[in-house]
Amino acid sequence: MLAFLLLSCAQALNPAALAREALVEYRANERIAPDKVLAKVLRTNPCTDGERRAAADAFLGTAARLRRYEWLCKDVHGDAEEIAASLLQARDEDRTTTEWPSDPNERLSVESGAPLWLCARWRRDLGDDEARAVAFASTSRGPVTLRVRDEVAIDAVEASLGVRTARPPRNIGAPRALTLTEGRPPGGVWALPGWEEALFEVQDAGSQAIVEACGDGFGTALDMCAGNGGKSIPLAARCRELWCHDVDTERLKRLRARARRAGVSVQCTDGTLPDATFDLVLVDAPCSGSGVLRRLGRTMSFDVADGDEEDLAARRRSRDRVVHARADDALADFARLQLSLLRNAAARCGDRLVYATCSTLREELCGNQFYGAFVLNRRVDLHAIDATLSVPHRPTEPAQPRHRREMT
Repeated sequence: MLAFLLLSCAQALNPAALAREALVEYRANERIAPDKVLAKVLRTNPCTDGERRAAADAFLGTAARLRRYEWLCKDVHGDAEEIAASLLQARDEDRTTTEWPSDPNERLSVESGAPLWLCARWRRDLGDDEARAVAFASTSRGPVTLRVRDEVAIDAVEASLGVRTARPPRNIGAPRALTLTEGRPPGGVWALPGWEEALFEVQDAGSQAIVEACGDGFGTALDMCAGNGGKSIPLAARCRELWCHDVDTERLKRLRARARRAGVSVQCTDGTLPDATFDLVLVDAPCSGSGVLRRLGRTMSFDVADGDEEDLAARRRSRDRVVHARADDALADFARLQLSLLRNAAARCGDRLVYATCSTLREELCGNQFYGAFVLNRRVDLHAIDATLSVPHRPTEPAQPRHRREMT
């Protein structure tokens, strides 16, 4: 019996087995973010921190460029576990000398691992070279960045962490950011000094730049699409009263928990927006997520059934083509929702309105498209900032930093 238990434990601690199990689950339902799939697998399999890190590196690296490895394994047959093992091996070997698809959009998608619908629009907007750079950057592992609380000395926190850090360039607009240059630390971010005291939270520099664009010293503020509260928490410390609205009640539960941890007060609603005027209104609008593929591991998703093609690459290509054909309608829906949110925000804005999306696409309300869509019955100043940090480019029609434009 003891030998059996030891063998079972050894199998559970095997990083390759953990990665394989996660990949089987992920390929069965790619609508779930890869990190959530991995977290579920790790919760049910006790292992050391080093084994967790090894399993995460193998699985997340494979999931991010799954289209690439499916292409390299297109002739592989077997059950779900055998295919997952082959995909993980393909990631380790990562052959570059192969015959890629002839269609340029499909080739970029397969080589980089980014969705076909997104690669096609990047090539349209950016040209081949820049689209290729963006696609590969978007399927690479992103940095781990902390946001240090306003009232805490950032130098003291940086010195106490015990890991190597770097600060983003000043022009990024994220003065409270510390990037962990060696990635996730041993034991996780929650094992770092200062986590228990809520001296910092994990937040990418782009999101921090949006918080900084909001300013401070406001009496009342409204976060219209608050989600889990990543921007709400620092905003709550900068104003007298903050209202947080979101249609997802589970996210608002997590927001309240984060607020308690940070020691700030928020008012939450998942129903009708407050009929009041606020000094600040933040609209971090729902979008395709095309600019944060690297961080989230996914963009907008569709229910598409698998075809009956024999090889992995053909099945993937069939699904991708269906999604590509449906993407225009989905992006148009996002644009209509974004414009509706902007109009609701404008009706409640007394001083400053900050609008943001995680999109790089011209179909959505970002860049100069914002100017064309934001129509008010009063004179306003629009001050655009560039917080596109998740990918190394600007859209074809970018918002010019520090550019002011008046509209009527």
